[in-house]
Amino acid sequence: MVQIRRFIFCLAILAGLSAQGQCVLTVSPSNLSRCPGDSMSVMVSGGTSYTWSPSVGLSCSTCANPTVYVDSAMTYSVSSTTTGNQNAVNWNFSSGNTGFGTQYIYNATSIWNEGTYAVGPNPNAVHPNFSSWGDHTTGTGNYMIINGSTNGIKTIWSQTVALPAGSNATLSLWMLTLATPAGQFRVKINGTVMGSNQTTPASVGVWGNYTFPFVVNASGSVVVLIESVSTLLAGNDFGLDDIQFSYNCTASATLQVEPYPVPVAKGVPSDTLGCAGWCVEWADSSWVDAPATLVWRQWDWGDGSQDTGRFPTHCYTTEGVFQGTLRVVTNHGCISETMLPRVLILPPPVLEVLFDPTDDCSTQPGASNMVAMPPTLDPQGNARCFAWRLMGPGWGSAFPLNIVMQMDLYPLGIQPAGQMLSASGLTGFGQWASGTLPNAFSQIPDSVCFYYTMSGGCGDTLCVPLKIYPYVEMPNVFTPNGDGVNDYFLPKFDYGDWTDWQILSRWGQAVYSSQSLTQGWDGNVAGSLASDGVYFVVVRSGNRGVSQEVITHGTLHLMR
Repeated sequence: MVQIRRFIFCLAILAGLSAQGQCVLTVSPSNLSRCPGDSMSVMVSGGTSYTWSPSVGLSCSTCANPTVYVDSAMTYSVSSTTTGNQNAVNWNFSSGNTGFGTQYIYNATSIWNEGTYAVGPNPNAVHPNFSSWGDHTTGTGNYMIINGSTNGIKTIWSQTVALPAGSNATLSLWMLTLATPAGQFRVKINGTVMGSNQTTPASVGVWGNYTFPFVVNASGSVVVLIESVSTLLAGNDFGLDDIQFSYNCTASATLQVEPYPVPVAKGVPSDTLGCAGWCVEWADSSWVDAPATLVWRQWDWGDGSQDTGRFPTHCYTTEGVFQGTLRVVTNHGCISETMLPRVLILPPPVLEVLFDPTDDCSTQPGASNMVAMPPTLDPQGNARCFAWRLMGPGWGSAFPLNIVMQMDLYPLGIQPAGQMLSASGLTGFGQWASGTLPNAFSQIPDSVCFYYTMSGGCGDTLCVPLKIYPYVEMPNVFTPNGDGVNDYFLPKFDYGDWTDWQILSRWGQAVYSSQSLTQGWDGNVAGSLASDGVYFVVVRSGNRGVSQEVITHGTLHLMR
């Protein structure tokens, strides 16, 4: 019988552990990492009602499965006060003589002897001196029917119960007096006697309720013993039924939210102002904190085209205002998008050139008395001045650094060659810069052209005809002696394309006349040698660009 009771006791322990209550909250997942702006549902279990703190960033602060909206690093705490009831194993003895331990001797048919017990619905069936009192649960069910021991403290009922660790618990049981005097018992939990000895009800056949509050230890494993303490031979008989536990506990858990690093999208252009055909070099200067890395980007240029390179070049083929975007993505899938600097593609600025009508360049650039056509150049006079500027509505005040200004003479090849015009002094559109026209050339120029170019190939050109006075230079000594040196007299014609010149004697008689720019006088008159002496030279010359002719006078010494 002892071996059987040990087996039953072990079953009670195992059964009690399997019925362990819960007072531990579990949050799943307990660590949440997402991109800022993302959301995810979490689940908490182990309680009955929940309170989350703080409530910011949660769809609900009192539910078991709130949605967490990830914005910044946050530690959430969730708590729950759990109230529960838990029956002992075979708490109402409906399963018979099983699920508990005892030091009493079981006898299913007779408990006439002290220290014995039976499990059944009718005490009279196992002891003729007892009446047929029903159980506490239904009045017809089983309960433990006990003939009290006279051998001092002895375990009536024991069981190991699993309850929520740290909870405030209460043991509740019902006792019935079968015969007087009433019996006495005590309750011991985890080796500690709970309060004082208890006496079963004073009247027979009456069920009395007894409660014993206690605190569940950290392990949650509670060893409960109900012990008889009376040694009376007479009476001291009782029934035991409906052994239950109630408990309440407060538990908490945490949820750690750690957003993934957020990238910062940044696109830098080489310039933001140009004309159609202009190409802009872009650089992706985006960044993100470790351990995240940038794994993908997409440029949207605002004109219907895109790119995914880190250092792309994009050419804008039409005029307009283009506002693009740059989107970058990390290895965690976090996205950042930024508006790119606006790119203005405008009509090319218009080039304007005016000329100073004075001989000494005394006119202020852009003054009202400047003229659109250059004055006739005089190779022997002062240089002529001009002023130029760019007019670009919509271009703002910043002067593009990539503008190239140049002045060329036409037809090409005339010396001096084209000159670069410095724009370094300009700080904006509409401002005047000045320059001077050359006045010494290898041949007569037809026109002078001013032009500029910008990135993308756009620009403007302004050409104006150029006029230059002819110039005649005459030697004053002539030695036609046949020695091959200075044997011919020929004026030097600069910038003239026609001439009519004569050589006159001292008496005013014409001794030679010519319309040649290249053939000179050989010192003969009518086939005879002209005499030594002084002669007079009159030269008329001009060119197709100058309406008035130039008349030059000089003297010539003929010596043989």
